[in-house]
Amino acid sequence: MPGLLAVIGKEILIYMIYGFAIGATAVMITCVRNSTIMPFIYLIVLFWMMPGILQMMGQKMAGLDKVMDYVLFCQSDQFLLYQDWSVRNIALFLVTGVVLSIVGMGILQKKGFIV
Repeated sequence: MPGLLAVIGKEILIYMIYGFAIGATAVMITCVRNSTIMPFIYLIVLFWMMPGILQMMGQKMAGLDKVMDYVLFCQSDQFLLYQDWSVRNIALFLVTGVVLSIVGMGILQKKGFIV
């Protein structure tokens, strides 16, 4: 029973980290576009189509492989599908989520929504 609870707790933590990064991306796009529908379309393109496009480009350009290791939507496949829960991937999701949250708050502050 303790082993089962540990696995369930780890899974919940991983999905919370993933959701935080995806949510921060959606909030930042919403702040830029002033729409609630467009972030969904952008997220579908970014997290579903863009990794494949970048992988095709990475086959032609040698340096792009290293850059893709630090791009949020390219690592989301590895993070969930292949369960590559390395410290680097978890840090990437946390740092990207925090940075995008700060950028979104800065945009809202410039627009006058936050005092």
